[in-house]
Amino acid sequence: MPDTGLSGRSVLVVDDEDVFLRSVVEGLATELPGVELFTAHDGREALGVLEQHLVDLVVTDVNMPEMDGMVLVAEMISRGFHLPVIMVTAFGNRSLEVDARRNGVLSVVDKPIDYPQLVELCRSTLRSLGRGSLGGVTLAGLLQLLEMERRSCTVRAFCGDHSGRVLIDHGRIIGSIQGEDAGMSALTRILSWPEPAIEIGPLRRSERGGSPISLQAALLDAARLEDERGRPRASAVPEFVPDDFSFEESGSGLLVLPTDEGEPTIREEHATHRETNTERQRSMANIEQSINAAMGIQGCIAAALVDYESGMCLGSKANGFPIEVAAAGNTEVIRSKFRVMEELGLEGGITDILITLDTQYHLLLPLRQGSLFLYLAIDRKAGNLAMARHKLMAVEKALVI
Repeated sequence: MPDTGLSGRSVLVVDDEDVFLRSVVEGLATELPGVELFTAHDGREALGVLEQHLVDLVVTDVNMPEMDGMVLVAEMISRGFHLPVIMVTAFGNRSLEVDARRNGVLSVVDKPIDYPQLVELCRSTLRSLGRGSLGGVTLAGLLQLLEMERRSCTVRAFCGDHSGRVLIDHGRIIGSIQGEDAGMSALTRILSWPEPAIEIGPLRRSERGGSPISLQAALLDAARLEDERGRPRASAVPEFVPDDFSFEESGSGLLVLPTDEGEPTIREEHATHRETNTERQRSMANIEQSINAAMGIQGCIAAALVDYESGMCLGSKANGFPIEVAAAGNTEVIRSKFRVMEELGLEGGITDILITLDTQYHLLLPLRQGSLFLYLAIDRKAGNLAMARHKLMAVEKALVI
C-alpha cells in the first residue's frame, strides 16, 4: 500500500554514476510506493526534466559533468523551481555544507549513503509539503476563476491515496491526468472528489498548446457521477449468481443471462455507454437552451445554472458580468436559507430569493430537481421584475437534467 499522504508526489534523482542512480531509485521505489521517480545524469539533464514534469523533491550528487549539483541548485532558483533539495556527496566538508544550506539545500548526505536514512529523509520531506484547501475554495470554483482570469498554471488535487492534475493555458483547460486516465474522463473524476486538497504550480512549457477540454461538460458529468454514487447501484457481476444463470461473452463485455428465456437482469455498464453519452449531450443542449432563454428575458445581463452543494456552474452566459464568481458566491445564500428554515422547523421549499441592489436585481430560483438553482442578474432600469419572475419559472419548467 502507498504511504498515506505520498501518493501523487514525485522525486528527481540526479547522479552520473549509473549503479548508484539505479540503487537509489530501486530503494525509493520499494520503500515509497506511490511516489513517481525521475532520473537525470547531470544538472543540465535535470533542468530538462524539471521543465517537462512536476517534481516535489530533488536528490542530487554534487560532483557531476556538464553541470554539478551546486550549479544545478543555483539554476533551479533562477528559473523559479523552488523545490526542497537533498545533496549527496563523497567529498563532504563543513564548507560545502555551509554553502549548500546557504543556497537553500535541505540536507547534505555523505557517500556511501545510509539508505534507510535517505529514505526516511525523503519520506519526511514529502510528508511535510503542504496540501492546502486555498481558504475553502472548491476545485470547481477555482477552475472557473482561473478560466475567467485567463491564467496559465497546473492545478494538482489530492484525495486520500488518489491524485490528479489539471493543465490550464491562458484560462483554457488543455489537459487532465489522473492515474492511467487522461482528458475529459480524468477531469470528471477529479471534479467528483469530495473536498480535495489543492495545490497550484507553474505550467511546464512542454504542456502548453493542447486541445481544450470543456469545463462545463466536465462539471455536468461530475455532478452526475456524484449523484450516482449517492444511490445504490447494481454491480456488473454479482457476488452470488443463482444456479439458473449462465455467463456469456459478448462484444461489449460480460453479460449475466438467465438460462431460460427472459430479460437479462444484470448488464455491464459498458453496454449502455452510448445511451448515457446521448443523454448527456441532450442534457447539455437543454441547459444551453435554457440559459439562452433566460438571457432573452428583458433586462437580463447574466444567467447561470448552479449546483449549490458543490458550487459548480453547469452553464452560464453574461454580458460583461463576472457570472461565475457571483454564481459561486450565491450558493452560500441558498445554503444559509435552507439552514435557517431547518432551524426554524419550516417545511416546504423556496419559491425564489430576491436580492435588490441599487442598479440590479439578483434572482435565485431553486429547482425542484436536485440541488440546482437558476441565477439571474437583471438591470433594474431595463428589466421588469414581475415579468422576469414569470419567465424564469417557465424556463425552469422546460429544463430537464
